[in-house]
Amino acid sequence: MDGNLTAFEDILGTCERLLRTPIPLSYTRHTSRFLVIWLALLPFTLFGSLGLATPPLCLMIAFLLLGIEEIGVSIEEPFSILALEAVCDSATNNVRELQAQYTGDDVTGDDVTSGQASAQPRPRRPVAAALMVAIGAADDSLNSVTDVTVQARTRNLRVRSSASRMP
Repeated sequence: MDGNLTAFEDILGTCERLLRTPIPLSYTRHTSRFLVIWLALLPFTLFGSLGLATPPLCLMIAFLLLGIEEIGVSIEEPFSILALEAVCDSATNNVRELQAQYTGDDVTGDDVTSGQASAQPRPRRPVAAALMVAIGAADDSLNSVTDVTVQARTRNLRVRSSASRMP
């Protein structure tokens, strides 16, 4: 169990490094500006050989290259496109199930069949306490993210409703 918890913490640290390491803004701007300039000059170079087929071909090339560039921008920030709340809820539930199995808070089958069900759970191990702290921290961070999302949605609804009342 300790090895699994250590691996979990290592993976969490890797995800945090990914989240906190930004791609330099100058790199992103330079590549997009270069691409737009290149696409703007492309029709002038192709018109002599393609004639009237140049505009549709240039539009198709621009669509493909700008799409690839947009995919690259999305990949640079993977956490903005994932459904993190569902992933975190699933991870929290899995950790709670593991914690319940590991601490032995449930009644064993032998105790039930003998009629001697123990009223007191077995003492918790240190890893279980660490898991409870991790679950609490995950719940707190999810609650703060959810609160911010709800506040933003509430503000949007207020703005829309006040705008609809205006004559």
